[in-house]
Amino acid sequence: MFKVEGWKMNEGKSKKQLSVELEVQRQRVAELEVKENEHRRAEKRIEHLNLTLCAIRNVNQLITKEKDRTLLLKEVCDILTATRGYYNAWIALLDKSGGFKTAFESGLGKDFLPLVEQFKRGELTDCGRRALNQSGVVVTRDPFLACSGCPLAKMYGDRGGLTARLEHGGKVYGLLAA
Repeated sequence: MFKVEGWKMNEGKSKKQLSVELEVQRQRVAELEVKENEHRRAEKRIEHLNLTLCAIRNVNQLITKEKDRTLLLKEVCDILTATRGYYNAWIALLDKSGGFKTAFESGLGKDFLPLVEQFKRGELTDCGRRALNQSGVVVTRDPFLACSGCPLAKMYGDRGGLTARLEHGGKVYGLLAA
């Protein structure tokens, strides 16, 4: 009997015994590959969460120092995308009657203009309507399928979206999407 990299080998083993051992080792390798893939996904998730927390911290710092509302809202969108926590972000402000007032974006460029035009016509996105009617965040896992009326849906690819109403003291000021 002799050892080869942790395996005990017996020169007298039959082909069938060796075949069984080989299959057991293949299963172990497959299990390790699955665990390695799970570990990689967990690492990517942790990295994304850290980037998101960094963005939130930066937004909080901005809120305490920026007094100009227009600069504040544009910079919030920029911060959310600059940290790579989000691919794009937009904020739409509403007037007292709930109509569109103005919008800010980052990561969308000219692709945002059709959505602004839609808002100007008084048409909200599905996620925007849902966010205005509930507290908390509206999670859209597959915008391409779920948001057929949204001009941005095709841009999301295999990424999801988050939409929340901007609210303070019971008053709704607009929407934030990332």
